[in-house]
Amino acid sequence: MRTSAIGYGLLATAVILPLSLVGTSTTAAGSSASTATVDDPSGSRVDLVVKDTAPQAGLAVKSKTWSADGVDYNKDGAQDVWIGYHGQGGKLWRNNGAGVYHRVAKAAWKATNPDGKTIDRHDCAWADVDRDGRKDAYCSAGRFIRNIVKDADRDNEMWMQKRPGRFRDVARPKVLGDVCGRGRHVAFLNANGDRWPDLFLGNDVQRPLQDECDGNPNLPNERSKIFINKRGDGFKYVRDWWDY
Repeated sequence: MRTSAIGYGLLATAVILPLSLVGTSTTAAGSSASTATVDDPSGSRVDLVVKDTAPQAGLAVKSKTWSADGVDYNKDGAQDVWIGYHGQGGKLWRNNGAGVYHRVAKAAWKATNPDGKTIDRHDCAWADVDRDGRKDAYCSAGRFIRNIVKDADRDNEMWMQKRPGRFRDVARPKVLGDVCGRGRHVAFLNANGDRWPDLFLGNDVQRPLQDECDGNPNLPNERSKIFINKRGDGFKYVRDWWDY
């Protein structure tokens, strides 16, 4: 089993032994191995050995990061990984089946918009939004220290995988932008009991300063939100379901 340790230092993957254990663990950046005593499913005590294999896996890098998601985006049975290098873009890494990763979809999750301005991307979550058999990714974006109102090229993103390994951001057409939200954590869920994945967007608390989003009836509120999937044809923000 392999997992990833994400932090503000070296990105590390970990080989976990014994493989019969359920769960994951991580090792501190720069260390070669770590051992911890844990309970296995049978109730006995065993040693869990974690080894940093980031260089061999092709994932070793010193970078500030915000989030990472394990996802089998191409349905080959091997877990791939998306990593968000905060302020430096996000990258999707394909697992070759032996725990070695190669970057794919290089045109997506760029660090800057077409005007060269940094995108304050934070968390991403994966789900088959339109039920076409391919995983898509929704990503939140913040508003920087200045509390800017996010324009279309720095707003939250909905990356649709319409062709294998090809992603396109369609957040605005699918009504998933949130220009006033300080986007942080996101998660897909089944909010209304149908077969279509809905979305929870967790925004950070409002900054204690006045900005364009305060009192402007033409702009959305700054709260966290639930968006209901309209059977693959966009989303609808339902304020009554999460008015916090």
